[in-house]
Amino acid sequence: MLQIATTSESEDIVLDFFAGSAPTGQAVFQQNLEDGGDRRFILVQLPEALPKPEPQIRTIFDMGLNRLRNVINEITSGENGKLDGMAAEDVVRRFGCRVLKLTSSNFKIWDGDDAPTDADALADQLQLFADHVLPDRSEQDILYELMLKAGLPLTAKIEKKNVADETAYSIADGLLLICLANPITQECLRAMIEL
Repeated sequence: MLQIATTSESEDIVLDFFAGSAPTGQAVFQQNLEDGGDRRFILVQLPEALPKPEPQIRTIFDMGLNRLRNVINEITSGENGKLDGMAAEDVVRRFGCRVLKLTSSNFKIWDGDDAPTDADALADQLQLFADHVLPDRSEQDILYELMLKAGLPLTAKIEKKNVADETAYSIADGLLLICLANPITQECLRAMIEL
């Protein structure tokens, strides 16, 4: 399928809505390895329970992710010699993997219909939303949600930058710049504006 529908020069994205144990992902990795292509893939799989779960592999999703990790380790171990001379950034892009799971928003949701009309009660409720990020969410969780809200694809290039001693993320070659430090200093804001 990959040899018929894609080429090594086309940077295609292969989509598999029923990923199962991830044979499509493995095939994309192997085809890229064979012809030096830069294909990517999106695999979608519900976390359906396996009939005989193991400690690390309890769902079909876990099985597919484990398979991809094994393939990545095999390819990047350096034993096949096909990656010799390839920049580390290219190896990660061609043979790396991001796992994203659908979940609720990372931010507390304001419902104006339920907002109190009394000024003091409204002020109290607003204070509760001063820290609007849910406590159990990671920086990466927030980063990806902000990318989606900005209309950027999850495949956009993400680079970490040191900005006034804080970590900032440059997305899509600077199209979006995000710093999640709390608080953000004026020096950091000025440095981000310069970028």
